[in-house]
Amino acid sequence: MTNPYKPPESKLVSQEEAQKYRPLVGWKIYLWLSILISLLMLLSIGLSFTESRVFLDLQADYTLLDGFDFSLWVLSLLGVYGMAWTKKVFSHRFWQILFFIFLFWVFFYSIVYPFYFGFPTYGTHPDIENLMFEVPLSFIHFYPLYRYVFSMEYLWENKSKDG
Repeated sequence: MTNPYKPPESKLVSQEEAQKYRPLVGWKIYLWLSILISLLMLLSIGLSFTESRVFLDLQADYTLLDGFDFSLWVLSLLGVYGMAWTKKVFSHRFWQILFFIFLFWVFFYSIVYPFYFGFPTYGTHPDIENLMFEVPLSFIHFYPLYRYVFSMEYLWENKSKDG
């Protein structure tokens, strides 16, 4: 016989347990800054394909790999959104695969592609100043994705919190 005064078992975690999954406000600020930078980059790419290229003296020539890189970066921003607001976006398996693709891609596109093969990225030739900016930014970006994929089991196991 069950106790009628005992509440039913729940898969929800306690308030203390949920607190450790709550991201810092700084990640929300980081997300909005990243979106702003992405929009400015998109505007820059758009301007380079228009007639205003002549007036603004833009010399950048973008390739298909630049477009893939930008698309992958924007897609990873969805993961940062999911981590910052503790929301499910797509599936856990999707983010596990994307995390490793993104990790490989950043290494290849930031280091191997421009320095080993000598190809320009986003229309600029490789230099150490770009690398000194891009690699730390990428590691800052990897952390929320890593946390979203590997440290938020509560989000992925809880079936009632669909996003």
